[in-house]
Amino acid sequence: MEIFKLERTSRTPFVLMDPTKGLIEIKGISIPNNSYEFFTPLFERIERYVLSPTSITTVNMELEYFNTSTSKALLELFKKLAVLTNVEFNWHYDNDDEEMLEFGKNYETLLGREFNFYQLA
Repeated sequence: MEIFKLERTSRTPFVLMDPTKGLIEIKGISIPNNSYEFFTPLFERIERYVLSPTSITTVNMELEYFNTSTSKALLELFKKLAVLTNVEFNWHYDNDDEEMLEFGKNYETLLGREFNFYQLA
């Protein structure tokens, strides 16, 4: 599989999936008009990736803001990855953004998988 990359826009986040490194990153603001349409190419790649993953998969999330539609899409994304035995979820948030921290904790609870939480300076 090849590297999948979407550049950040004013409404969509930077997205990177490097299947050879087992790395997925999503950074920025996510308020697309249709989150499922935006995330579908990533979903499709993840569905193929989980059939033959690397020894460890790292998911780095660093979102400043996202809408309700994105929230649902992220849950679907995390569920697709949670089938892996060795996946590390890293949730990065601004040190003064308690709401974003709570979103990460909610995903952790919904998935029943441990997240690593990192404050950004």
